[in-house]
Amino acid sequence: METQQTLLIALVLILGTGITVYCVAAGYVIPALARQVTRRHRLRSIEDRDLDALKKKTREENSIFVRFRNFAESYQEKNNHRARNAKSEKAQKEMAHKLYAAGIAMTPAAFYFTRNVLTFIGLVSAVFLAVLTGAKGTTLLLYVLVGALGPAIVLRYVVSARVTIRQGQMDNQLPDVLDLLAISVGAGMGFDQAMGFITETMTGPLINELAVLRRELSLGKSRTQAFKDLGESCNSKPISNFAAAVVQATDMGIPLHDMLVAQAAAARDEHVSMVRAKAARASIRMLIPMICFIFPVLFIILMGPAAMNLLESGL
Repeated sequence: METQQTLLIALVLILGTGITVYCVAAGYVIPALARQVTRRHRLRSIEDRDLDALKKKTREENSIFVRFRNFAESYQEKNNHRARNAKSEKAQKEMAHKLYAAGIAMTPAAFYFTRNVLTFIGLVSAVFLAVLTGAKGTTLLLYVLVGALGPAIVLRYVVSARVTIRQGQMDNQLPDVLDLLAISVGAGMGFDQAMGFITETMTGPLINELAVLRRELSLGKSRTQAFKDLGESCNSKPISNFAAAVVQATDMGIPLHDMLVAQAAAARDEHVSMVRAKAARASIRMLIPMICFIFPVLFIILMGPAAMNLLESGL
């Protein structure tokens, strides 16, 4: 029995080492090599314009090191092309959108790498726990399933929860932002200047999105496209309505102050309606803890003495 456990632990360690090396290579080494290959291709394209550099490159073509490097680069490019074909671009874009909406500064590749590492750690922990407790059969299978699927489920839940929380924070902050925008524009500020004033004096997820929008405008993106991107990235209906109103006012020449006043009033009314709806749902949700925790205690307190009297009387 001890020999079997030792062999199982050794097998798990060997397998874990191999998976760890693969995850590190897939998450860090391969992307670094890909970036290095891209930089070298750009440098080569620049060198080709220079005749002296071209002659020097021709003389070095026959060296063994250069041939080996070219072979490694071509192999890396083929593997990257296969990886891009194997993974759906749509899934990558959806994951990138979810991570951005959740406020997580992480690329899809880094997220998948983190998920793989946590899955491996959970699987190894489950196997060690099964070995220590002597689990067999169904219990061992349950440990392995929880260790393998648990991290992925937890990460998915964390991302979804972060998206919901961040969306709620932006919806709650939108009426105040629109009120301040309307007051600033009405006081004589330009729209871009008013947004700059807000981003400097306020904090929050919506302010961060407006700061990104200001940077995009400063880099030359049109106001119409910038606000369209804002409405798509925030994943919020009130913010999408505000972005669409700004786009419409820009295209049709409507005064921004009047539009901002109307949008601020609409956002405030929608926020009040949302708060009232949550308050109405709270009474229904309170029934679950009352039925599960409060009513049993009251039943025991009220019926306990009567039940004890019946037991003492022998009935």
